[in-house]
Amino acid sequence: MLEVAINYQKAFERLEDIDSKFLIEFGDELPNEHDWNNARNLTRFLKQFYDVTCKVSGSLYCTSNVYFPEIIKILKDLQTFERSNDSSLVEMGKKMREKFDKYWGALSKLNVMLFIAVVLDPRYKMKYLRVKYTTYYGENESQELVDRITKALKIMMDEYNSKNEERVETVMNHCPLHNEIESFNCVNFTSKTCDPFW
Repeated sequence: MLEVAINYQKAFERLEDIDSKFLIEFGDELPNEHDWNNARNLTRFLKQFYDVTCKVSGSLYCTSNVYFPEIIKILKDLQTFERSNDSSLVEMGKKMREKFDKYWGALSKLNVMLFIAVVLDPRYKMKYLRVKYTTYYGENESQELVDRITKALKIMMDEYNSKNEERVETVMNHCPLHNEIESFNCVNFTSKTCDPFW
């Protein structure tokens, strides 16, 4: 709505010349140039959050691997606003940063599975996470994050391996060629020819 109103700034300015009742109804509440500049800044500020929200909350595509780069964009924008020359943007940036930190500021509040999705995405990997997290949160927090992700990945791999071993054992027990397979000796073959998936 604010975005649409900005497009009609000149119409509002001319309306007071055309319609005498317009001034009577609104009086001192007419937007001045400072108000229009604030509206433009606010629109630009909120548009970035809107775009990220739409991208991260999509339901027709996978979003778990996209969230971290988008959160980093928001964090970068907040820091830019906090360093702005415009005092209203600085104030908005500080308030938004407080809200942001409430949900995303501490590592203990974050779900490690979201980071794992980023690590498994071929575009980013662990190095990307480390660099970005170090930039905004420091080396100690970054190392703690890497340790948590590594631990979680190890737990997941151990779980996967244990389930896989159970499946292989079950298949082997029900396989009519079980004795022939067990008697097969890989020692006689080189590592290239002794591939279980040949």
